Amino acid sequence: MRTLIITFIFFLCHGYVLGAIEEINARRSTTLFQGAQRCFRAEQWETAANWLQEFIRDNPDSPQRNMAILLRAQALFRLKQYRDCFNELKNAEKSSGLLAAEYRFWMAECRYREAESASKNESLYRVAAQLFADVPKSDRHVAANVSEAMAYAHLEDWPKVVELLQPAEAPFQQHVSVSGKSVLVTQGNLILAEALLRQNLYENATRILDMLSAIDLTDQDHWRHQMQLSRALIAQKKYAKSLRLLTELLHTAENRMPQLRAAQAVELMIHIHEKMGNFSEAIEICQILLQEGMPRAVRRRGLLLAVHLTARHGATFNITQFQQLSQEVLEGDSLAAFRVALGDVYLVKHQQAAATEDPLSQTNNLAKSREQYISAIGSTFTGHARIGLGWGAWQERRYADSCTNFIQAATELTSLAERDRSQFKAIESAFRSGSIKSTLRIGRNFMTNFPGSKFRGSVRYLMFYAAIREAIQKPLFLVNAHHLFSELDANKQNRRDYENAVLLLARAESQGGSVGAARQLLKTLPADTTLKRAAELEMAGTYIREQDWDNAISQYKVWLMTHVKAPSNERAKILFDLGWLHFLNKSPAKTTTIYSDIIKQFPATSEAARAQMWMADQLFNRAEFVKAEESYQKVRDMHNCPITLKYRASLMAGRAALARRSFNNARDYFSLMIKDATCPEAIKIEAIFALSNTAVLNGAKFDEAITILETILKPNRKISPYVTLQVYGRIGDCHLQMTLEDPNRHVKAREAYSRVLEISSQLSGDPSVRYRAMMGMAHSLTNEEDATKRNENLIQALGWAKKVFEGASTSETELETFWVRQSGLMSAELQGLLNKPIGEIATLEALGKHFNMMRPTLNARISRIRQQLRESSLGIAEEK
Repeated sequence: MRTLIITFIFFLCHGYVLGAIEEINARRSTTLFQGAQRCFRAEQWETAANWLQEFIRDNPDSPQRNMAILLRAQALFRLKQYRDCFNELKNAEKSSGLLAAEYRFWMAECRYREAESASKNESLYRVAAQLFADVPKSDRHVAANVSEAMAYAHLEDWPKVVELLQPAEAPFQQHVSVSGKSVLVTQGNLILAEALLRQNLYENATRILDMLSAIDLTDQDHWRHQMQLSRALIAQKKYAKSLRLLTELLHTAENRMPQLRAAQAVELMIHIHEKMGNFSEAIEICQILLQEGMPRAVRRRGLLLAVHLTARHGATFNITQFQQLSQEVLEGDSLAAFRVALGDVYLVKHQQAAATEDPLSQTNNLAKSREQYISAIGSTFTGHARIGLGWGAWQERRYADSCTNFIQAATELTSLAERDRSQFKAIESAFRSGSIKSTLRIGRNFMTNFPGSKFRGSVRYLMFYAAIREAIQKPLFLVNAHHLFSELDANKQNRRDYENAVLLLARAESQGGSVGAARQLLKTLPADTTLKRAAELEMAGTYIREQDWDNAISQYKVWLMTHVKAPSNERAKILFDLGWLHFLNKSPAKTTTIYSDIIKQFPATSEAARAQMWMADQLFNRAEFVKAEESYQKVRDMHNCPITLKYRASLMAGRAALARRSFNNARDYFSLMIKDATCPEAIKIEAIFALSNTAVLNGAKFDEAITILETILKPNRKISPYVTLQVYGRIGDCHLQMTLEDPNRHVKAREAYSRVLEISSQLSGDPSVRYRAMMGMAHSLTNEEDATKRNENLIQALGWAKKVFEGASTSETELETFWVRQSGLMSAELQGLLNKPIGEIATLEALGKHFNMMRPTLNARISRIRQQLRESSLGIAEEK
């Protein structure tokens, strides 16, 4: 009993103590939370954050916990600990209850502030914008709407800013209707006005700014308002009014306006004078910015503007003096901007040197301009540096590089007009570089994103020309060309361009097989067209594509009689084409007569060399190799002979010498070409192959031929994979030819053929050299005299031969009769050797389907095999 009493007293006392402790903790928590609130109101952010953290930790079930988390997050926000603030709110967002809007708003503010201090901030601004958009309806809804617009403003997504703030049902506009003079209204309208200005909606922006003029604005907002209004007036070419506005702004606020803001107003005044053509006044105003009392940043800007004015408008200045001043006040981005301007100066000097035909000065100035532009890459003026590099590459006709730089510039520039022009130059560069896909792709992007551009007409023509080129290569794309042409037809701004378009479309129709449509288009050209000569030739071309040689010849004869004053090189070309038409019309004698006339009348034209080459080829084809060689020598020695034709003639002269078995002469031709540094690489490789053939034909010197062929495979020689295939194929053939003398050559032959198969497996298509290598493998395995591997070799050889037979005769590829015949006969022979009569019969039957002339012989062979099978079966039966 005593024990029970003591136990009861213990529990009674313990409960009392626990209750007292809980009450003490509750009071302490309340005191802690209230103290933290006082610290928060006193802006003692760190202390408030620490105390609130303790309260949150110790009171997980407190009804004040959500508010404590919010206050702590705000304290962290004031301490610029944006990441911690965001995480604090994010972790507790699901249980935020009635404070959900506040949580989401401050989370968005964290991401927004992080973006402001980050170098690569696009993704952060996008996250902030989305968070602001997701803020539930509350007292924060309007502020979130404006803040979301501010995030998109930083992203320069001006259409989105307008979409958020301009509609009447937008939270911001609803707020404006009930509270027209709040700070939020002012900020929202200033952002909206900026967005409208950036989209060239100047009248809309002006209306908003005029409305704000009636509000008593703070000094900062007043300055921002007046600057925006000035820009809107400038865009509307109300230069005098804008100047008055800026002058008044500077005069009334000269004692209160910070120097940096005053400098921006002065810069805008300089810009106005530049627009008005008052360059001397603009440079004079620059002196305000260059004053020693001005901040260093302002002086830097003044120098840059002065250089810009002189570079863009041809004012004379001392480069040395500018560079000296730049060393005093420029660094970083400002130095980069100066270098861009200096690059522009050198580019102008290059163009001036081009006008005076001073190539050395041109080269030097272009190199100096490039050096200045490159040194500015990586700065905030990268876009302008890229434009300079684009123009420099354009001057050197490096259009692919020019296109790349103009595109990159368009992504860097902030000015819509500059982006517009840069994008247009990218399209023009892509067109000049011959890139059809790039021209159409960049052009479509331009037509979508620059609806008001003055370049749209020119872009449309460039896209049409590109579409025509695409249709010539792929006739199915002609529909796209017609669509673009219909737009040109509705916008005949330039008659010559339009007539060119008609001519190009007619050519594309003709090449696509629609000669009737082509003639109809050509007939739409006016009688006085400046393209008369080209149009008449195009009409002749429609008959050529129909193979109506008589009408085509008549058209060419009329052209020659009509245009007797056409340039000699053009007449020579038309005569050459006329001669070729006679050849196609089975009148080679007339062709010879015309080509002889070209050589006599127009000896200095490239057509004369082409005509002589044709006559040399005719002699070669008739096996008159001595005369052919002499004729090829004439081509080689003709004045103005194109370099490719010159070396092609030398190659053919060597082949003519080889054909007449003059091996020494042939070797001399080929060796000289191989050593000639000016000989085109493709022709030089043909000469190496020809020299190896010479070694083979002149005494079967296969080792010498292999050595010659291996020179093509040297690491310093850039060759296509298809040439490599030919080389290894020839080397394999040479080794195979020497196997009778040296059986070890079988291994080397198969090594070479294996390289062919390895390389060709990585290439599209199935070139003949691959079949040749497979057949080489089969021949090598069949002829190798190794009794221990005889049966194994024959099985492998049959495998290679059947691969060729099946590949060359498949319905999925064009039938290759040579390889079908060779591989089929070899497969049948090997099947016979391997005692596979059923397979041999199947191969012979398949072969007969492809070659009617061979069918009787093949059927006879099949009958013999079947007879042998019957006799074999009968013998087995009798034996049983």
